[in-house]
Amino acid sequence: MRICADCIDLCTAVLTDDDEAPPPSAGVDGHEAVEEAIIDEMRSLCTAFHPTWSEKPATHDPELTDEVLRLLLRTMADRWEQERYMRKVLRPFAVEHLVDQRRMARGFGPHSPLANNGRYQLASQPEALAVCERLTNRPMLLAGLWRDELPERLLANLAEAWGVRGPVGR
Repeated sequence: MRICADCIDLCTAVLTDDDEAPPPSAGVDGHEAVEEAIIDEMRSLCTAFHPTWSEKPATHDPELTDEVLRLLLRTMADRWEQERYMRKVLRPFAVEHLVDQRRMARGFGPHSPLANNGRYQLASQPEALAVCERLTNRPMLLAGLWRDELPERLLANLAEAWGVRGPVGR
């Protein structure tokens, strides 16, 4: 298996993570501006990492990406957790679950046999990385928030593709 430069960069970032590095919102004023800075960083990592697991990324829906990332931010208990999410949770998850992400993309992604029916739309989106992390670590909270904001079928279908059973899966 060939390891791409993005994977090496992500692994290096995880292994050399500096706890003293400023959080993404350092120097940003205002509650909404802080949230936007965190969402921008989440979007950047998901977008940068997307080609490493989805070998032939397809066009994605940027509005859906933003809606999902805003919802995911609400699954975090407080600002402290939000600001450390990228370095302490999402980057390590991306590296640890690269094989799982690739398996999901092959079976349910944009160039899979199931892609034509649109059922697994979220599996083709860059933010699927962050949603799968939340499905793995906070499934009940994610499902509860999702139910009020986004079509449940999107989360249920991604949960199925990710292999999650229970309240969010089928």
